[in-house]
Amino acid sequence: MAKYYFDKYPEICEEPMSLGYDGEALRERLQKRYEYIIKPIENLKGNALTLGGYNGRIPLALLDFMDHVTTIESIYFHQCETNLAKYKKPEQYTVIPEDFFHALPKITENINVLVMAGVYYHISSHQHLINLVCSLNPELIILDSVFLKGDKLRIDFNKGKYGLQGQATVSLTKMFFKNCGYSMKQIYWDEKDYKSSSLKDYKTGRRKTFHCTKLERN
Repeated sequence: MAKYYFDKYPEICEEPMSLGYDGEALRERLQKRYEYIIKPIENLKGNALTLGGYNGRIPLALLDFMDHVTTIESIYFHQCETNLAKYKKPEQYTVIPEDFFHALPKITENINVLVMAGVYYHISSHQHLINLVCSLNPELIILDSVFLKGDKLRIDFNKGKYGLQGQATVSLTKMFFKNCGYSMKQIYWDEKDYKSSSLKDYKTGRRKTFHCTKLERN
């Protein structure tokens, strides 16, 4: 019996990608992120959209229960496409090798679940991205990201590997989502799941997981 969820997809754990971990630490990190980001929504059906497909790990996990997954992945497009093709049927997924800001306005299918895991702090136009995401009217948006600490409405920018990027505070992000008709609810991790050194960013509160759902209208 496999110890971790992604053990059934060996390629996922053999390709560290941008996580900065490998071996057992990588497997532990992927497992806990699967348990808190993907597994809680496994009762859902329909179409999912992921911003960032990486090497296919998020689309593969979503395809356990979603009918179709579209993923926007320009940097690791070939790894994502190859791994999905190995385990899933072509009609189950679509990989779009474009920038988020170019691809999102062209999405026409109904999106039930949208996942943004590990991308929000690698961009420079946070409000614009949230506007585009919410315009698709998904029932649920999962946001897992590094956030700037503090309660101010603020973004700190820096020069990253792929250009200008910024970390926003949770307060500012909540305001962006509220303006689009969505609320943010934090999904708290159990303290016992912070034992691995590969989850230090979650333990310190630097990285958080949120479910964003539509605000009820009076």
